[in-house]
Amino acid sequence: MFKQMIWSCAFVLAVVPVSGHCTGRAYAIEPGRTVVSFEVGNLGVAKRHGLFTEVSGTISLDPQSGRGSVDIVVNARSIHTSDAGTQAFVQGSSFLNVARYSEIAYRAEQIVFADGKPSRIEGKLTLLGVTRDVSLLVSEYECDPQGGSCVLDAAASFRRSEFGMNQYLAFVSDNVRLSIHGVTTGLGANPLTPLQAIAGQPQSSASSSSALAAISIANSVESSAPEAVFAMPIRPNGTRARR
Repeated sequence: MFKQMIWSCAFVLAVVPVSGHCTGRAYAIEPGRTVVSFEVGNLGVAKRHGLFTEVSGTISLDPQSGRGSVDIVVNARSIHTSDAGTQAFVQGSSFLNVARYSEIAYRAEQIVFADGKPSRIEGKLTLLGVTRDVSLLVSEYECDPQGGSCVLDAAASFRRSEFGMNQYLAFVSDNVRLSIHGVTTGLGANPLTPLQAIAGQPQSSASSSSALAAISIANSVESSAPEAVFAMPIRPNGTRARR
């Protein structure tokens, strides 16, 4: 069910736990420029992609002390897939069950740094009301030295069955890859907790266009597959009918 979905920080010769406050710099996630996406295998011959367009949160980093924190909240209802039928199916009770669980959260208070940059985030993913340890590996990190903004790309993999998402395992892979492309704006020096820094920032129309463009790119690289659960028509009761 999922594409570069699985979504940074502290190694100074050792992993250092992070307290509730940081003395470094805090960054607010820019909802319009941040994308959380996923990739999942379909019948072993195709990849299905999707992305979430409503993301908020904060990241706090203090490379000198090797401390940091991450707080990301995703609106599960903001998922976009290749077509309306697939989107409704993934939002349904067999997968994301957005009617009951409207948020997906990733929170971390332990970051691993290498050469002053975040390389791994040890955090917890909450999905369908279940919280599990999930590590994000940071592949790219660039930050304005004046603290203006940062760009971070990170990814993780997890088993959806560990979160109670057990339907259609014969058709849709249990392994999900989660990717985060995060763009942040500096909030200045701390101390503050991630939740204190969160501000409800509306998503701009320009950001929506960027997100939809990303969907188009992701869908354009999907390989075609024989009859699969995502490709089957949906009956009125929400089940899939074979052609």
